[in-house]
Amino acid sequence: MCDGAPDDWRAAIFRRQTPHGASRWTVFDGGVAALCVAALTGEVHPFSERLSANGGHEFVSWREV
Repeated sequence: MCDGAPDDWRAAIFRRQTPHGASRWTVFDGGVAALCVAALTGEVHPFSERLSANGGHEFVSWREV
């Protein structure tokens, strides 16, 4: 994966939570910058959780749980 110039390297992502039997590793055919752009624009979803969820987020104090 590290042969050639750094701009030609592919990015490998480790997914912590995967369905049983699925590979924990995802290889993106592009550099890290391209992976970041693709993840932020929603083109790919290589991570365990989505970067943007529907609806807002709310802070809940441990005292309120």
